[in-house]
Amino acid sequence: MPAKKKTSKKAAKKAAPKKKVARKTATTKKAAVAPRPTPRIDLRTYINELNRRAYEIFQQRGSTHGHDWEDWFLAEKEAKKKFGIKE
Repeated sequence: MPAKKKTSKKAAKKAAPKKKVARKTATTKKAAVAPRPTPRIDLRTYINELNRRAYEIFQQRGSTHGHDWEDWFLAEKEAKKKFGIKE
């Protein structure tokens, strides 16, 4: 039977293949993108737009009562899109 060869811990570490580590360079870094600020609008203008549009939706529905919340939320959704406000 052949004799086993003794190796030290240092020799075992040297024999193991090293992992390649990607280094961060100026070309691999991604530029941080700043979030776009929400445009500033006048609150009074925004609320007036909501009131006007919700009433228009109410009239288009045939002036039937009981859908005020739906009308308001639909008007709000449309106004946010119009003024560029993110949900």
